[in-house]
Amino acid sequence: MLTAQALTTQPTNSLAQTLTKTNDQGLVQLLSQPTSLAASNAEDAALRREVLMTLYDRHCRFCFTIALRLLGDREQAEAAVQTVYENLWLDPLSFSRTGRGFQSCLLTALLDHVAVLRQQLWRRPNTWCSQQPHTGSPLDVLPDRPASGVVQTTAGGSGC
Repeated sequence: MLTAQALTTQPTNSLAQTLTKTNDQGLVQLLSQPTSLAASNAEDAALRREVLMTLYDRHCRFCFTIALRLLGDREQAEAAVQTVYENLWLDPLSFSRTGRGFQSCLLTALLDHVAVLRQQLWRRPNTWCSQQPHTGSPLDVLPDRPASGVVQTTAGGSGC
């Protein structure tokens, strides 16, 4: 298993190659390790950033495509993907507790976030009705009725 201390001592090129070869669960474990005492905070932050960027590079296109199809708006899809990766940064263990694969956990987090966004859009008050003043009666669009109020029938018809 990779440790943060072992990775901080590697040269940058070697670190990138090691992260590329590491599976997703291993990267999530690295991301969730507590700050090492031997490494400085700057080194630890740089390592965690590299780990997150490796996961992002692997799965961002997949996440963005799903979010864009569900939301239909590019900006909202980008914001949804960013939120999911922020959650990964803040609580990486939540993406590895379930015993499922990382991509499955990532998709679940994305779908949950999209569902919340869609629910917020659904609950938003309809401003269109308040902006369009209604004039006249809704019955104005009905065809004209005879003035006498008697229904005209065709020859031999019952009027129904």
